[in-house]
Amino acid sequence: MNSIFFIPYYFSIKTHYQSPKKIAVYFITYLIPELIILFLQRYYFIKPSLEFFIVYIIGMTSFVNLYEIGYIWNETETIKNEENPTKRLTDKNLFFYENRKILIYAERILSSIILNIFLSFFITSYSLFAFICSQLLMLVTFFIYNNIRGNMTQLVYFFLCVLKYISITMCYFEYLTTSVVLATIFVFPFVRTFEYKAHYNLESNINLVFRKYIIKYNVNRITDFRFYCTGIIFMIFWLLYFIKITNLIPVVASGYIFVYRMILFIIVKAGVKIKGYISR
Repeated sequence: MNSIFFIPYYFSIKTHYQSPKKIAVYFITYLIPELIILFLQRYYFIKPSLEFFIVYIIGMTSFVNLYEIGYIWNETETIKNEENPTKRLTDKNLFFYENRKILIYAERILSSIILNIFLSFFITSYSLFAFICSQLLMLVTFFIYNNIRGNMTQLVYFFLCVLKYISITMCYFEYLTTSVVLATIFVFPFVRTFEYKAHYNLESNINLVFRKYIIKYNVNRITDFRFYCTGIIFMIFWLLYFIKITNLIPVVASGYIFVYRMILFIIVKAGVKIKGYISR
């Protein structure tokens, strides 16, 4: 049995976060911000308890388990239609997949169904319904993303990225506010989409404005872009909080990411080389 296809988080780690540094980035830019936003979302109404952490762990695992279906499809089916695909799986993995694909997808779906059933003991039926809908919408969006190429790809990527960050907040749907939505959009998806495919060569016209005019075909400029962009977002949220348009949730979330980008900005400017940093 090839466990990479069946265990939540394992496929992501083996194909996209292969080193301790990249795994740390996965925690810093995804798992921890999600925990912060969900914690504050709940804290504004009811103080979190042990039940909150159970909801977070089960909810995140259920979502990631299904999200990885998109990764699996991309690394096994989408590459069949590409001229020069980036292969992240070994031939042995691909052979296993071709002979067990129905089992793989069935196990993933069944696992998330079971996890969602456990989740139902800790959240309301309305929240569970919203969470399941977000999971289904994510799968549809990921399928579209894996099967289209062209000018619409970046827009679909943005919606996919937003769904990745906002879905866990559906576990407390009754406490969902504009501030929570703004936090999930601007904590990572907005900036990440802005720099979409920034590493592409000169011949590509994908995200041309960003590559040509903002980083000027130099991916090392992304460090500066991330620092200044997250700083501006942080200041905007402070202003919105000051004039009472939002609460502290987007301020804390954007501030967290800004501090992370600032630390990396200082480290990079000091001449330290961080392998794989630009990709995340």
